[in-house]
Amino acid sequence: MLEEKLGPSVTKRLDNMQWHFTKLKNTEKSINFLDKFDEIVGRLPDENKFLRSENQCLKGEVHRTTNLMEQLNDNFSELQQYSRRDYLELRGLLVCEREDTN
Repeated sequence: MLEEKLGPSVTKRLDNMQWHFTKLKNTEKSINFLDKFDEIVGRLPDENKFLRSENQCLKGEVHRTTNLMEQLNDNFSELQQYSRRDYLELRGLLVCEREDTN
């Protein structure tokens, strides 16, 4: 009905304008996205610096924990050796049934 009143050329121009308007809206959305993207990318160096610092701290903590664990393992081995120093193992002797071997 609108086409009958306005004519096909006017309708065609309106469709063309609608298409350009849609394209303009999409371009506006793209620009808004790029602005947000630029803002995020701008924060990356600071965040990267923070993460590197935190990573260094964690590496140091892992190193300290590893050293402590090695010390504790050494201490544990020494304690085991110390506790076995009073034991004497005899092989080839018969054990009586009522004998206290403790």
